[in-house]
Amino acid sequence: MKKRKLLTTSFIVCMAMTAQSATFRVNNVDPSAPYASIEDAVEVALEGDTIMVEGSSTSYGDVTINKRVVLIGPGYWLRENGIKTETGYSAMVKTLTTTKEGTVIMGMCSNDQIIVGAPGTIIQRCAIVSVKYRSIEMQNGADNCVITQCFLSGGLGSIDEESTTYRHFISNNIIDDMQLWYLNDSYVGYNTVYDNWKNYTCGVGNKIERNLLNMTEYPLGFNNKKNNINAVDNYFIGDFFKTIIKKDTDIRDYAYPQASNGYGAFAGDTPYVISGIPASPIIETLTVPNSAEAGGTMTIKVKLGTAK
Repeated sequence: MKKRKLLTTSFIVCMAMTAQSATFRVNNVDPSAPYASIEDAVEVALEGDTIMVEGSSTSYGDVTINKRVVLIGPGYWLRENGIKTETGYSAMVKTLTTTKEGTVIMGMCSNDQIIVGAPGTIIQRCAIVSVKYRSIEMQNGADNCVITQCFLSGGLGSIDEESTTYRHFISNNIIDDMQLWYLNDSYVGYNTVYDNWKNYTCGVGNKIERNLLNMTEYPLGFNNKKNNINAVDNYFIGDFFKTIIKKDTDIRDYAYPQASNGYGAFAGDTPYVISGIPASPIIETLTVPNSAEAGGTMTIKVKLGTAK
């Protein structure tokens, strides 16, 4: 039977979700790391365990999360925003798929897509820069999800009407190409949409409020009785974003109209976090000696980073 490799130093207590959960370290370029792949760590993890994925110059590839774990990366665009000047890599994946209810994904970066295959999934402070129509794809039955404080290039939702999902909380995201594909009865508030919101996919029964929209008015069919959409108190910023925005530094550099305060991703109770640094501590550096004398002391040096 394969042994569970754990980080056993005292700082684990502050990183674990509960006193009983374990934390696993993953790094695909550091040979001292217990695990080189996310899926290897998931294989030995138990429900509720935490997997800390360290930044790397090499992608972790396609990943499937088939247990209810907490997956935490270091954030994204750390060097571009001056948060880290050296080795400020993100934990990059291609397609990340969740299949277990209650999975939490935080501080990760995808250059393809996150596919949500189970209800109650939480995606927070992640960057998904996708060339697909849906940066986050919901599969049939993946209801009651939370998507918050993310940078999304691409819409959200299901591939067809038969896979319609319900009752999501979508808040404080920066979004390009905003579309709600077969995503109904959800709350969509305090988002900054820097491209037009596509008029042919608005969802049904959604409450849409306090968003900062790069348009001059609601598109045709956006707020009508047929779709039962409650779209109120959004701020139309017109053709404000005149350049193609590639990262959250571009969003931050704009001088917003004073009247737009209180709208968009940086407003509300859970404002957008630049570079998506997780609220939970992350390992920035870890130094572990190769050996120690019997009865002696092993000095382990850990540098942690966190954000509010």
